[in-house]
Amino acid sequence: MHGVCDYTSILMGRMGPGPAIDKPLSFSLGSNAVLDVHSILTFTVKVESGPADIQITINELGVAQYKLSDYFGTLNKIVPPNVLQHGTNRMRFNVTAEDYLLIFFEDVALWWFKNSLE
Repeated sequence: MHGVCDYTSILMGRMGPGPAIDKPLSFSLGSNAVLDVHSILTFTVKVESGPADIQITINELGVAQYKLSDYFGTLNKIVPPNVLQHGTNRMRFNVTAEDYLLIFFEDVALWWFKNSLE
């Protein structure tokens, strides 16, 4: 049974601008995480100029794709079932842009269900 929600802070603070954006972010989920339901990824992003094509992967699976220009705000994305795994997970923001771009991500968190009986 599940019905209790928990969250994991994947990144507190800011990532970018620069090469740091291409590095994967690691986070762990305990054995009580329910994997066959949706989770919610939330993060803040700022893009100056652009456009920027942003693809987000978790465990090498695509979970979100955005095309943003001159944007600042918090985005929420539903992560499909069975993308997450118990133990270590790897998340990556893949950014491509044709023109000069200032971009950063901050305060990345994942909301997930846990088995309330464990």
